[in-house]
Order: sequence, then structure tokens, then C-alpha cells
Amino acid sequence: MIPLLHHPFWFLRHGETVANAADVIAGSTDSPLTAQGQQQADQAALPVARGEKAYGIIIEYMAMNAKAKGSPVDFVYPAEGVSVITQPVAILNGSDAVDAAKVFVDWQMGRAAQEQSVAQGYFPILQGVAQPAGYPDPATLTLLPADYGRMLSEDAKNKETFADLFGG
Repeated sequence: MIPLLHHPFWFLRHGETVANAADVIAGSTDSPLTAQGQQQADQAALPVARGEKAYGIIIEYMAMNAKAKGSPVDFVYPAEGVSVITQPVAILNGSDAVDAAKVFVDWQMGRAAQEQSVAQGYFPILQGVAQPAGYPDPATLTLLPADYGRMLSEDAKNKETFADLFGG
């Protein structure tokens, strides 16, 4: 728990999904919750709905998708700025399928994939592809500066600090 503005602040990702239970990395796909995952989500949602706890959902699409389904949550974009979280795609050095990888990367950066991303609740990267319904115009958001080289060089230390703070 991190004290934030004199209130407990908890980080919540989501309940167990079918993909989690099967040890499948599902990425940004919307894998349904297992019975245990639904119970976990319900346990987390009730104190929020009653105003007993303030939860921080790091990635906005989670809150926005829940809100669209009727959950009593909202997402606030801080005026001080927001971080940028990318959905990286790359061609690995030494890949034995470089041509196929190039086709995939080209598709991922294209209109069809960007529209699919919007349907899942992500901001698009292409001009002319509108953000998801209910999201602010990206031009109105202040982006926090990031030193990616420093982040990479301090990666192990940051993970250790995170584990010390939150367990795991």
C-alpha cells in the first residue's frame, strides 16, 4: 500500500482470466474471467462502489471498458501529465522468419490493426483514427517526459524496489 493524498491507494490489475489459468500470455486480448477471477473482481469492486477504498487502475482501458459495461468507476487523467505505455512490436535479431515478421509489423502499424486496438480501448497511433468513445482528445493530454535509456539501465533496480514495496 502506498499512502497517496492521505488515503490508501491500491494497484489492481484484474481477476484471474481463462488465459491466466492456462498459463497463456494473452496480451491485450479480452480473455474472460474464470469463476475465481469474477470473485476477485467482485471483492475488489464492492469496496470501491461503496467508497471505502480508492483503487488505481494503471491502464485506462481497463477502467474505461468497465465503465462502459456499467461499473461505477471512472478514470482521471491528471492535469500534471500522463505516462505513455507502448504496445511494442519488433523483429527479433536472428529471426528465421524476417519477411513474415515485416508483414506483421506493417499490419500492426496499419489502419486495420489500429482500429482493432481502438475497439479494445487503446489510443491509436495513426492520424485519422479516432480514439475510443469517452476518451479525451490526445492533444489535450500532457505527456510526462521519459528517459528511456535511464529506465533501461535501472530496470533491475526498479523491479527489485517494486517487489520490495508490493511483494513478489
